[in-house]
Amino acid sequence: MSEEHHEHHEHHEHHGDEHHAHDQHSDLGQDITGDGGIFKKILVEGSGDAHPTKGSDVEVHYVGTLTDGSKFDSSRDRDEPFVFSLGLGQVIKGWDQGVATMKRGEKAVFTIRSDYGYGDSGSPPKIPPKATLVFEVELLSWSSEKDITPEKNGGIVKTLVQEGQGYESPKDDEKVRVKIQGSLEDGTTFVQNEELEVFLGEGHLPDGVEKAITSMKKGENSTFKIRSDYGYGAQGNSELNIPANATLHYDITLNSWDVEKPNWELTAAERFQKSIQRREQGNEFFKHGKYDRALKKYQKALTYINVEYDFKNDIDKDKSKKLKVPILLNMVQVNVKHQNYADAVSNCDKVLDIDDLSVKAWYRRGQAYMNLAEFEKAESDLVKAKSLDPDNKEILNTLAVLRKKIKDANEKEKKLYSSMFAAVGK
Repeated sequence: MSEEHHEHHEHHEHHGDEHHAHDQHSDLGQDITGDGGIFKKILVEGSGDAHPTKGSDVEVHYVGTLTDGSKFDSSRDRDEPFVFSLGLGQVIKGWDQGVATMKRGEKAVFTIRSDYGYGDSGSPPKIPPKATLVFEVELLSWSSEKDITPEKNGGIVKTLVQEGQGYESPKDDEKVRVKIQGSLEDGTTFVQNEELEVFLGEGHLPDGVEKAITSMKKGENSTFKIRSDYGYGAQGNSELNIPANATLHYDITLNSWDVEKPNWELTAAERFQKSIQRREQGNEFFKHGKYDRALKKYQKALTYINVEYDFKNDIDKDKSKKLKVPILLNMVQVNVKHQNYADAVSNCDKVLDIDDLSVKAWYRRGQAYMNLAEFEKAESDLVKAKSLDPDNKEILNTLAVLRKKIKDANEKEKKLYSSMFAAVGK
C-alpha cells in the first residue's frame, strides 16, 4: 500500500467508512502474508496444482512500477526472462514469498510494502525510501531438479514436490517409514506401499533409492529418476518384473524414522553388540561381492569402538581393541579387492599397533607392499609372517612368488645396465 492510500484509508476511517477502506484492499487482491505486506491479484490463472518449491530455479517475466505508475524495471523491455533460485534470498522477500504461491503460466500483480521490498533505504536512484512496489509477474516455468549422486553424474535426479520439516535426514542403519511408488519409463507400477518400513544400509532397496531417502527431510515428498546403475542394473529384477538396464521413477514421502542413539548414550555392551552386528552384515555383503556396501558396514562397525578412552574400565578398553582387529582385517580384504593397496597397508599398520603377532596383518601387508612393488618391505613382512606360522602354505607360496619377482626385476636391471654400457662402449 502506498503512503497516499494509507492517508486515504485513515481519513475514511475517521468518517466511519471502514467499508470503503476494505474495498481499497480488495482491489489489490488477496493479502497473502496476513499483515498487508504482500497483496496478490491474479490476472491469468495458471495450470495444474503444483507451485515451485524452495531452491527451484524459476523463470519469470515481470514489470515493476511504483504506486504512481512510473516503471523502474522490466524484463519484457529487455525481452529476456529473469531466472533466480526461489526462497534463498536472491531477490526481495516479496518475490520469494509471492512467486512461491504461483502456478505454471500464472500472471499476477503483487503490491509489496517496503518492508517486503527495499525497506527504509530503497534502491537509489530508481526506488525511493519506504516505497511500495507493484510488480506484474508471469511465472513461465521452473525446474527443481537436483542431481544428488555423489559423483554428480546424473544417476539420481531429485525433484522436490513438498518441502519437509527441520534439517535432519535419516542415515544408514536407521529404520525409515516411507510412502513409496515405483514405476518404469512406460508408467508400469512395480511397487506401491503406503508405509514401507525398512532399515537403510541393509541392501533391501537399490543403492539409488537409499541415497534418495537419505536426502529427504521429515514429511517431504519428492520424485526421483534413478538410472539403472543406481537401480537394479544389468540383471533387472524378475520378482518385480523390472527389465535389464531399466530407468526407475519413484514418488517417495518420508513419513518418519527412528533416529539411532548417539554413541555416548549407549552402554559398552550395546556398543560392542552393534559393532559385531555391523561387521557381520559387512561379511554378508562381502560374500556376495558387494564390496562398497561391505566397506561401509566395516567403517560403521569401527565407529562404535574406535576411541578407547570412551570406555571407562580396562576390560572394556581391551575388548574394544580386540574387536577392532577383525574389522580392520576385513577392511584390508576390501582394499585389496579395490586394488587400493596404500589403504591396505595403513589398515594393517593399525592392526599391528594393537597386536604385533597378527600373522594375517604381517601377511596381508606383505602382499600389499608386493603389489606396490616395494619388494624389500614385502619380503621383510612375509618373512615375519612365516616366522609366526612356519607351515602356512599360503605364506610360503606368496614368498616364492615374491622372490621370483625380485629375481626377474634384478635380471631386468642387469640387462638394462649391460645394454647401457654396451652403448657407451661403442
